[in-house]
Amino acid sequence: MEPIAYPASRRGTTVDHYFGIEVPDPYRWLEDDRSDETSAWVDAQNEVTQAFLADNPYRADYAASLTEKLNVGTVTELERAGDFLYYRRLSPGASQPLMMRQPLAGGDEELFLDVNDWSEDGTTALSYVFFSENHRYAACCLSDGGSDWSRVVVIDTQTRKVVDEQVNRVKSSPLFWKGDEGFYYSTYDPVDASHLSARNDQHKVYFHRFSSELSDDALIFGDAEDPVFRIAHAQVSDDQRWLYIIAANDTNSNRLFVRPLNTMDAPWQEITVSGEYACYCIGNTDTHHLLLTDYEAPMRRVVSVPVESPSLNHLSDVVPEQAISLQDIRRVGQSLFLVHGRDALCEVTQTTLEGQLIRTVELPGNGAVALADGLENDTQAFISCAGLSQPMVHVELDLATGESRTRIPAELPFEASDYETHSLFYTSKDGTRVPVFITHRKGLTYDGTAPTILYGYGGFGITVPPVINANIAAWLEQGGVWVQANIRGGDEYGKVWHDAGTKLNKQNVFDDFIAAAEFLIEKQVCSSSTLAIEGGSNGGLLVGACMTQRPELFAAALPGVGVLDMLRYQEFTIGAAWAYDYGLSTDSEEMFQGLLAYSPLHNVREGVRYPWTLVTTGDHDDRVVPAHSFKFAAELQAKASEETPQLIRIQRNAGHGAGKSKQAMIDENADVFAFARMAFDAQQR
Repeated sequence: MEPIAYPASRRGTTVDHYFGIEVPDPYRWLEDDRSDETSAWVDAQNEVTQAFLADNPYRADYAASLTEKLNVGTVTELERAGDFLYYRRLSPGASQPLMMRQPLAGGDEELFLDVNDWSEDGTTALSYVFFSENHRYAACCLSDGGSDWSRVVVIDTQTRKVVDEQVNRVKSSPLFWKGDEGFYYSTYDPVDASHLSARNDQHKVYFHRFSSELSDDALIFGDAEDPVFRIAHAQVSDDQRWLYIIAANDTNSNRLFVRPLNTMDAPWQEITVSGEYACYCIGNTDTHHLLLTDYEAPMRRVVSVPVESPSLNHLSDVVPEQAISLQDIRRVGQSLFLVHGRDALCEVTQTTLEGQLIRTVELPGNGAVALADGLENDTQAFISCAGLSQPMVHVELDLATGESRTRIPAELPFEASDYETHSLFYTSKDGTRVPVFITHRKGLTYDGTAPTILYGYGGFGITVPPVINANIAAWLEQGGVWVQANIRGGDEYGKVWHDAGTKLNKQNVFDDFIAAAEFLIEKQVCSSSTLAIEGGSNGGLLVGACMTQRPELFAAALPGVGVLDMLRYQEFTIGAAWAYDYGLSTDSEEMFQGLLAYSPLHNVREGVRYPWTLVTTGDHDDRVVPAHSFKFAAELQAKASEETPQLIRIQRNAGHGAGKSKQAMIDENADVFAFARMAFDAQQR
């Protein structure tokens, strides 16, 4: 192919020093998201990328398939509030999902909230909704342009009118109501820097009294007398007796504090005995707090502590640690519903509040399970489930009998019966057994020619369950193979599996993913000329590291919103909270060398033939700032051989992914999939 004339990327002279070692950072100027030079660079890069994709013969088919699938279907799990079930539904002509509701007893659905007219370009999105105790009010968190920052609009659930919109700077924070009086929220102090990329620290919890002025909001946690944390938020017990504070400096562990809800001057009591593990409140009885924790239990357990002496020093087991990872739990009525993960698939059990098994819940899909929150007087539970062969379905379960019925049927226009999923295991470099899921049309002959995408994440103790969605369905319908490897760094096998992919063990994650690619090629599912790798956020780091370590193994690399500069990630937004997984380049020379060894930005080599690469990001990403992607793309364009395209696609007025308009999702995914198919064609000629 003809060499691409990339836009000029000015190389600056910035050099950082780590333990006596000089590290150039020539594209530091691209970190300034407010500069005219950066904006012009973004426009120029998009112009080149769109010109390259304009004549793609595959794009129209992918766009048509995605449009069909995103125009129908319920897209979120159910939420019960008062006499209604709430959920979101995409519809033709709407950029953002509509929030619908259906009477709990059944009947016709009705529109509750439509944010599509709240911005001209369809980028105002409904992030979360939190209902007051009596369900009279709904505090709706809205984000603009894909930002993680939210503004709160309070809706009267009876009239569906806006009755309060004072709170306008919420981040990394659920909202919890105190009766119908008002709600607790968290925010960071304003800084004299870009609100998109400035470092976030010292999270503070406030109470907003309904319809009062923002200036009157009371500071609840995070003042000079409290410990200061990067992340802190409040939680109110269902019976409105207790106020909890969950506070953390990283994404792995936290401290948990409690005090009576209605005694504002009461001292905080700490339930945790250190900040080296996770501990969350899942409910309470008259005499005990019920907690989910990995304290002395790497697979997690449910414990109780007495309200008179709320400390893990006085814990009792409710559901002891098991051999499989406990990944989620909800109290519903007088029952606990627990989701355990077995080889990346979900199992659901119902127990009493004392932990006695009532039943194993049979569900139509076991790839992913979402449990709706419940109240102590509930008589039914609502569970959303899906798999690679089962689009999302919502189930109502009778707590007493275990009988279930479908409430909101799946509507994804996809003939799942035409496809098959193989759940297999392969062996990584060090002998570790790793689960992998391979999905394709039934009867596919493995001859090494199938267009294949290998997807992974591998971080932050997050299990990515194998679940069908519109994007995967479109890829499969166009003859592709979808593969998901559940590599180390996640929670598939508990804290040990997570820790095996952190800090100086991070290379295990990349080795697992590379071994998955080699496994697919060995089985002749695909070849190196028909294999693309894809991942987003921490998965974008995964793709960036693997393509720079083993460029010959892949035809295409698709890193999305990735963490790609491992020496400076902590300097932006909430990045410092990721140090448990990554470590910090400034902590020690050993940690610096470990990060430098795999940091994608710092491992691009001169003249190497890298896979066809399409980097994707949003110019308003305030979680993983777009400078990661900007600098990586500039370095690839400067150093990679001219044999393969090294492009970047930057969505204007978009963030880390959530809240994109429907058309933006269609356009981006059609571009990404079509780019991969072009790469396969080019390398098989």
